[in-house]
Amino acid sequence: ALREQPIEHLVFDSDFAMGIVPERLCYICRELKDITYNCEIKEIKPMAFRTCTSLNGNVIPEGLVDLDSNAFYGCSKLGGDIVIPETCGWIGEYAFRSCFMIHSITVLNAQAEVGQNAFGYAGLYAGAYIGDTTNALIYGYEGSPVQEYMTHDERGDMSAWFVALEEN
Repeated sequence: ALREQPIEHLVFDSDFAMGIVPERLCYICRELKDITYNCEIKEIKPMAFRTCTSLNGNVIPEGLVDLDSNAFYGCSKLGGDIVIPETCGWIGEYAFRSCFMIHSITVLNAQAEVGQNAFGYAGLYAGAYIGDTTNALIYGYEGSPVQEYMTHDERGDMSAWFVALEEN
């Protein structure tokens, strides 16, 4: 593991044949700025990039199936528009919690399940602070688990931040 190492760039290439980013691979790698995926990644294990406070850019690989709990928790500079591919069926608990700079998260799988507090404090600086919630816009499909999460979360109704995607 690269835990707490002063690396700035991480490249997953064809030599990385596992297809799984290991648990706590870059836990607290505060200088990590970007990730490049040159191979297929199916799963990002728990806390793989937790508290990588300089991380920004494209962090979700195409073809991802599972985004486990706390994967990007505390990546406070992670910003912009995050797209979760159609292949991803699980967004784990606290996956993007405290990713303050995220503007939006788009979930392309209409059946994707969402863990508790997956988007908590995401986009905190994108809008007005309202309790333990998200201020990032969350895009998903009508009737999806993502919409259910946004309307019936244990912290209350966050439907104001949910935007329905057009069905194809």
